Amino acid sequence: MADFWLLFIRIEATDYDLSVPARQQIRNVVNMKKMPNDPDLLEEYDFSAGVRGKYAAQYAEGTNVVVVDPDVAPFFPDHDSVNEALRHLAAIIISQKKAEKQGV
Repeated sequence: MADFWLLFIRIEATDYDLSVPARQQIRNVVNMKKMPNDPDLLEEYDFSAGVRGKYAAQYAEGTNVVVVDPDVAPFFPDHDSVNEALRHLAAIIISQKKAEKQGV
């Protein structure tokens, strides 16, 4: 509801700056009807050709999502850098385990 209210305020405050088609387009967004059984969906969404559970098995097999804490995130700009760091860490762990088994 807060997003709608902010949008409404924005429309009223800048109404004179917008062209007529732009104002109408914004009003159309504001006036879209919500679906009665799910308020997050608009009636304009069409899922009639959708397939339920299409990616469910693939997701269950091995999707790992990890959220990086903000203090660490600057060091890992993308997924490749995270994977590279974890591979190096894994190599260290493996070498330490081998050394422990050999009694060194």
